[in-house]
Amino acid sequence: MAGWRQRLAGWRNKFLQSRMWQNILVWVLLFTLIKLTVQLDEETTAAEVYGVILGLCILIAVPIYITNYLILPLWRKRYYFWGTFCYLWNLSVFSVAGPLILVSITNIFIYATGGEPLNTTDFHIGGTTNIFGTLAISTISGIAIRIARDSIIATNKSQEAELQLLKGQLNPHFLFNTLNNLYGLAVTKSDKLPDLMLKLSDLLRYGLYDTQSQWVPLSNEVQYIQNYITLEKLRLEERTLIDLDIEGEIDQQRIAPMLLIVFLENAFKHFGASGDQLPQIKIKLSIRETVLQFSCYNSKDDQIKESPRQQNTSGIGLANVRKRLDLLYPKRYQLGIQNEDTSFRIFLELQLDPLTTS
Repeated sequence: MAGWRQRLAGWRNKFLQSRMWQNILVWVLLFTLIKLTVQLDEETTAAEVYGVILGLCILIAVPIYITNYLILPLWRKRYYFWGTFCYLWNLSVFSVAGPLILVSITNIFIYATGGEPLNTTDFHIGGTTNIFGTLAISTISGIAIRIARDSIIATNKSQEAELQLLKGQLNPHFLFNTLNNLYGLAVTKSDKLPDLMLKLSDLLRYGLYDTQSQWVPLSNEVQYIQNYITLEKLRLEERTLIDLDIEGEIDQQRIAPMLLIVFLENAFKHFGASGDQLPQIKIKLSIRETVLQFSCYNSKDDQIKESPRQQNTSGIGLANVRKRLDLLYPKRYQLGIQNEDTSFRIFLELQLDPLTTS
């Protein structure tokens, strides 16, 4: 079900970006609507029927295009007088010329079939007033559709820009923490520095290149987490108990890149010893079909109180990941945070999409 929702959302976005398909759909719907509603005499030939239908399509569609592409921009620029004047002039011209347009287009079909051409007196379409009213309703509907379409596109672009901003805030945050670790090892001239730099190179390669797309294979994200934990183990040696547990198949799903790493960064930044025990960090990731369950636990030193600045930096990362979840997985996730004096725990349940989803 989630995969179909994602496909429908993708098709909708492609449709909104393609004016050609939008115009084709409008013409097909308009042709069908007129074909079902227009009532003609039984003696009317097929050429006359399709001539009238096509003529009505053109008579309705052209004023809509003129309104949307020439007059609506005037209103948006607050040229209300000239926009209204041009709108009324547009409707008036096509209302007066309506019968002539219908006759001319219908006669093209009649000439092609060798029939007798028509004149404007052969049409009983209710007069100029009815044509004006029909065009007014049609153009107003066209304006509403155009405004709705532009609003949806603007919202999508805004969300994409926000996602890129949030994603961009993750990489510098991780890099800052890791460079601090490198500095500490360089000062002590640790032999583990080369291995640490190699792991950092792999992590940065993933962050710079593999995360440019909106989605990545879950297996890649898990590998990134494993590299990150290995890097932290090299730094912490045996002073911390770190446990990573992965259950289920991780090769058939996709996920937003660097979505889970924020929780690990937060755990390694704020962990501490609870009582006389060693500091602990426990990460568990399990997959049941397309449902991901992720938990991250870290012990805390209840004797150390975080400064307001530390609390704020931690909150920024968690707030960013919640925003990304809201944008990418609306109504498809549950995020729980439990902050106690001696421990901090998060739990995330996420409905993923299959890796083959387009």
